[in-house]
Amino acid sequence: GEVSPGDEFTVFRDIEKIRDLESGAVIGYHFDERGWIEITSVEGQASTAIIHGASTEMQRGDRLIPRVERPRDIPVRSALDDFEASIVFMPGNRWMVGTTDSVYLNVGSIQGVEVGTQMEVYHSWQVKDSN
Repeated sequence: GEVSPGDEFTVFRDIEKIRDLESGAVIGYHFDERGWIEITSVEGQASTAIIHGASTEMQRGDRLIPRVERPRDIPVRSALDDFEASIVFMPGNRWMVGTTDSVYLNVGSIQGVEVGTQMEVYHSWQVKDSN
């Protein structure tokens, strides 16, 4: 009675706490999304599903949450106020990311950030005096 044919679920694993770099406070969570499934039949205590859109391998013990389809187009927005932020987490312990990667920031809706808020990423370098 918990699932029905046609129900869709996102498959995930490895929940990690995301901490602010300065305070160490937990400011969010990252989960490793594996893809999504659709329930095709339910019999007794077992269900059968078809795998759709797998981004990597799935295995026994991976967890499920109801699937929410992400919008394909996200309108770009300007920030309402000036603010500074830091990248606090990059999945996979990577040190460099590209245009289709996701990162986590230490700002959110409290600072006026919404889905689609455009930001510029930079690294400030200190130039040593050569004298």
